[in-house]
Order: sequence, then structure tokens, then C-alpha cells
Amino acid sequence: MYLPLGKFPEQHQNKLGSAKARVLFAFLCLVFVAGVFAPNHAARAGVIFVQSSSAVLSGVTSLPVSFSSNVTVGDVIAVFVAWDSVVATLSSVTDTCGAGGGSNTYTLLDNPTTGNASRAMAYAVVGKSGACTVTANIAGGTVNGKIVVHEISGVNTGTPLAGHKITAQTTPGTGIDAVSSGNITTTQNGDYIFGASIDEGANGTHFAAGTGYAWHELTRPTGSMMSEDKVQPSAGSVAATFTGDQAGASYLTGIMAFQPAAGIQVSSRSDTLSDSRPSATSNHTIAFTPNAQITGSSTITMVWPTAFKVNGTQITFVGVLQKQERTDRLTPTGAALCYGPVRALPCQV
Repeated sequence: MYLPLGKFPEQHQNKLGSAKARVLFAFLCLVFVAGVFAPNHAARAGVIFVQSSSAVLSGVTSLPVSFSSNVTVGDVIAVFVAWDSVVATLSSVTDTCGAGGGSNTYTLLDNPTTGNASRAMAYAVVGKSGACTVTANIAGGTVNGKIVVHEISGVNTGTPLAGHKITAQTTPGTGIDAVSSGNITTTQNGDYIFGASIDEGANGTHFAAGTGYAWHELTRPTGSMMSEDKVQPSAGSVAATFTGDQAGASYLTGIMAFQPAAGIQVSSRSDTLSDSRPSATSNHTIAFTPNAQITGSSTITMVWPTAFKVNGTQITFVGVLQKQERTDRLTPTGAALCYGPVRALPCQV
């Protein structure tokens, strides 16, 4: 029996079942659980926060902010911009990401959303790895403004955005999670939720991140702004929320949801392999084609008829990606005698 697999199984289980005696065994069930894709960063599944940065500027027509570390191709940059004018507008967001400088294409969202001031959001997929400064470009006059950026990995770069919204609130109060972007509805489990809010009246609000969120950037003392994030385990309604300590403050709060790229794929399969000829030699091959390097485990369950003679049966596992091989030989009690060039895992059946 010869089984090529993308990575060696971590356990093999053997049980003697009840069935009519045959020389051949029946392989009733094979379950293959395969792992985590490993793009760019360390192996992981789902969307994760990488880094963030923010800046506060006065009397300017552009709002630049730099990441402290290089960004990585294929990641997504989320942007929240606030400025103190309802006349001036956000004309574009550009960057210098990648070797030699270059600009990714940013999609502007909710531009502008106004209350006593203006807010907008944007995002882009990183095209080149390297040092990166993101700039929000303002048209129609000089402004006092703030900008916050997050780098996110593991996003579905084909269709990154799952939803977005900015909501203006007048004096929502100091209750827990009273400051809110309003709800959006996601359709896929594991979305990355980006949130940001600003006290547009420059009341010096002390922010706390919303329930279930982690905060990343906080600017004070005037025109306080905070960013936060979380991964939403199950699709559905979600809002970015904050708690502020100023009863008379008004807020503009934004939310963006980003869809995860495929992370963990589980492939289950059950096969019955048999040969009715007495004393026949049975050779079966089952092949799996992994999408990428596999990290994870594989479980194989084998059931034999009661009178099956186990002694001499050989099971060979070949790591296709790692070019490794291991063969287990069964004893009459079902225990395995291991031999071959690889013994990286416990030899048990």
C-alpha cells in the first residue's frame, strides 16, 4: 500500500474489525487534514494586524505618515483621515511603498463624511515590499488634520473589502461602546475589522477601545483620535465602537471590514479498497495534491476484517513536497515496525 502525502501523518490508528475473513484488508476511511498556507510572513491562517502609525499636522495640504518597518507585498493598508474643514476635500491617497518609491492604487471611501469637520477612509493592496510613507492629499485649502494607517496581512487581495461606513454622532454620551460607526453586515467568517474615531470638537476625549477590540493608535490632547481592530469570528452585523469620557463630545467614527484569504483547508475522504481474490497481493495508491506547503496534521484510520493476516503488510508514506519517505510494517498485533530513511514522527499504527 503506497500513499503519497504532502506531509507525513502524525498518527496512524489500527483496529481489528468484524467482517468475513479475507486475505485482503479493507481500507475504510482516510481523513486528511491539511494545513496552513505560508504567504510572505510567518505561517498563519486568517487576517492579522502587522503594524500601524499615525500623524498630526497643522496648516498643511497633505498629511503624510510613515510606517516604522517595511511593508510587505500582498498586504493591505487601511487609512482613516480627519481634517478640520467642510470645504477642503480629500483628493487622493498616495504612497512611496517599495524599492525606489512607487504608488499603490488607493480606493477612497465615504469621502467626505462631514459633521463639524470632515473624514474619509481608503485602502490599497501593497504592490512592492519596502519602506512606506502614506500621504493623504487635500484640495481646496490648508487644514489641520490627522491620519492613521494599519498594515494588514492575510487579506483576500482579489476582493479585499467586505463593507465600510462612517457615522457622525452628536453627544452620544459616555456609556460603554456609545461611540459607534453604525452596523455593517459581513458575509464571511474571520473578517478583519478596522475601526477609528475622532472627537471632532477637540474636547480632549480619553478614548477606550470598544468591547472585543484592541486599540493601536491614539492621538491627544486636542481632537483625540483612536484606531482599533479585531477579527470577527462569525459573519454578521458588526460595528466599530469606542467609549469616550466627555459627555458633550461629538464623534465621527469609521469601520472597514476586510475579507480573509483562504487559510485552512480541510479535505476529508473515505475509501473502501478491496480485492476479492484469495491470497491476492493488493497494492493501492491514493494521492493528494496540496495547494502549497502544508503545515498541519494528517490522520489515517484503517480497519481490517477479523481474520486478516496483518503480518507483512507494509504502508509507505511519501512526503511529496519534502521528498521524504517512511514505511511502516505491521506486526500480527497491529504494532508497526518502522524502517526507511525518515523517522521524524512516532511510529505507531
